[in-house]
Amino acid sequence: MASSSFSLAENICFQHLQDELVKTNERIDSITAAPYSQNNKSKSQALAKKKFNENCRKGLKQLVETGLVRASGADIARFFLISDGIKKSAIGDFLGEKDELNLEVLQHFVCLQTLRSLPLVQAMRDFLLRFRLPGEAQKIDRIMECFARHYCSQNSEVFDHPGLQFHK
Repeated sequence: MASSSFSLAENICFQHLQDELVKTNERIDSITAAPYSQNNKSKSQALAKKKFNENCRKGLKQLVETGLVRASGADIARFFLISDGIKKSAIGDFLGEKDELNLEVLQHFVCLQTLRSLPLVQAMRDFLLRFRLPGEAQKIDRIMECFARHYCSQNSEVFDHPGLQFHK
């Protein structure tokens, strides 16, 4: 093994410079990669929203994978209320499904609506502005039954039973 022509102090100085160079390059990489990764994240989130608009199940899976929403009923419901780029018809189709997660999201979605002291017609209008009712009668029934329970819980002086508002 050949002996180094540098002194111990020079080797230490050289090693220190190499370490600084590595740290500097890492900082440069993180600075230049940040906009790129943010741009990629935005693109993948936009694609996930588009997929949700086309197919709720696959789209929701992708929304969770991209970190746009967590896979809990409350988070998904909040996401539906505040997010741009999601079709109201896709939200309605999702809320009307009878799977456990869909029903949980529906419950949270409805409970996030403030209906206290609103006349029934105004409360329904406000509620229905947030999504489009699906075309299937069973889905509509599930959604409206959930709405009725919530409306009655917030306006107990108006109706005694959730089914009564549909019969008056």
